[in-house]
Amino acid sequence: MLTHYDHILSKREGGPTDLELLNARFRDLSMNVVEPLMQSFAEVLQAHGHEVKVFGRQMSVSPGGFAQNAETVMEVRPRQLGDNAPEGFRIAFQLHTDCRKVLAQVTDYDSEHTHYVRPHDIHPLDGVTPELVEAELLEMVAYVFGKIDPKVSITIPA
Repeated sequence: MLTHYDHILSKREGGPTDLELLNARFRDLSMNVVEPLMQSFAEVLQAHGHEVKVFGRQMSVSPGGFAQNAETVMEVRPRQLGDNAPEGFRIAFQLHTDCRKVLAQVTDYDSEHTHYVRPHDIHPLDGVTPELVEAELLEMVAYVFGKIDPKVSITIPA
């Protein structure tokens, strides 16, 4: 079986595949733009006493053949909950390889179930700029601040 696999690999062209190039572009975007911006926003949230974790996940395939898309995530656990605030939030930029697009998404977590708040902001990977990432992230962090600390107001520039 391994001999057959080696034979297939030897016939493969020397360059990277389209999927490898797509993942490399997303990884560059994540490392150079998304993660530094998330770390900056995380510092602001931590200064307000909230627990924040920023991490990246590369594309992977589980043993059952289920593919997980590459993503960069910021998880926020509020120090105190407002009246109807969820127990936590997940802000993510996720690569969807099938359509070559990036999804910006906020997820609310609560004890009974998880529900998605904004799963509809999707942009072609080619059109994602640092300014777009910053605007999306600012909008998502403003949403989180509004839920966990209604007294805090973040103004989003027009």
